[in-house]
Amino acid sequence: MKILAVDFGDSRTGIAICDRGELLASPVCVIEEKHFPTTIQKTAAQAEEQSAELIVVGHPLNMDGSKGPRAQLCEEFAEKLRELVSVPVVLWDERQTTVSAIGFLNETNTRGKKRKQVIDAVAATIILENYLNTINLGSGCYGVQTAAQTYFGKDAKDLTLSECAVLAAIPKAPTAYNPKNHPEKNQQRRDKILNNMKEQGYITEEEYTIAMNDNVYDRIAMHTQSQAESAPYSYFIDEVITNLINDLMVQKGYTEVQAKNVVYSGGLKIYTTQDSYMQSILDTEFQNPENFPANTQIGLDWALTVEHCSESGWRRSELQQRDAAALLPQQRSEFRSAL
Repeated sequence: MKILAVDFGDSRTGIAICDRGELLASPVCVIEEKHFPTTIQKTAAQAEEQSAELIVVGHPLNMDGSKGPRAQLCEEFAEKLRELVSVPVVLWDERQTTVSAIGFLNETNTRGKKRKQVIDAVAATIILENYLNTINLGSGCYGVQTAAQTYFGKDAKDLTLSECAVLAAIPKAPTAYNPKNHPEKNQQRRDKILNNMKEQGYITEEEYTIAMNDNVYDRIAMHTQSQAESAPYSYFIDEVITNLINDLMVQKGYTEVQAKNVVYSGGLKIYTTQDSYMQSILDTEFQNPENFPANTQIGLDWALTVEHCSESGWRRSELQQRDAAALLPQQRSEFRSAL
């Protein structure tokens, strides 16, 4: 999907676009216009010219998550823009985007008049990059960087052409095209993406052949297995992440998507009380049936409740199934004490 990002300003409005694979964000132009309605019209024209399928408008909330006059003006801008285009228009938190743009221009030594001409387009590009970094890429991954680490164990900048195509295949249906769980379906879409890139002149015949012959799915399977072996008790990590996301939402005013983006793509280092070495020992011993009494049985206990409405009113039925005997609490307690 081609996504257009807009950094609205009183006199200059930055425009950026991404490729259909939603992997690369690039600046397009800066609209120099002070008249509010005209700026909206020119933005709509850019969306049509770029064949945008979604428009993301920067939403400058305050640091505590509240809305100031600037954020309200951007909301009005987005609302008026919706009336002129046939594609969805969404608002996206752009807190500190301009600061990031200035930092980037400082690093590239872009100063003076040239900086003034490009800073808004760079800011729009950063808005778009932040939005792209929340895309669901399956397996709990939000954003390209997290997906690159999850599937390949490397940074996004180090991905090969074949690996990029694997990730580009996922967003349309993250569950169905998950390369770990459904490599065959992902490969079909990956091959189609590579073929389109070749036909449109983005890659050469040689690059296409190398990418098509790349045994990328075996690498994904091997990396997935090594991750599973080195990460005992993932439920503990899941709970820590859940609590951290909730804290960011409550204490910092983040949305759920923004909080997940910070956790999964923000470069955080999270320290916990878990001793992974001791936990792996416990895992191994607990999964060894020889550590339990010979007559111990592990069973399944479940219940299904169905509610539906008919002409005679609500009817309620319950189905219960008990299979085998549950693990004896006393034996489990004794085992834990022994450990």
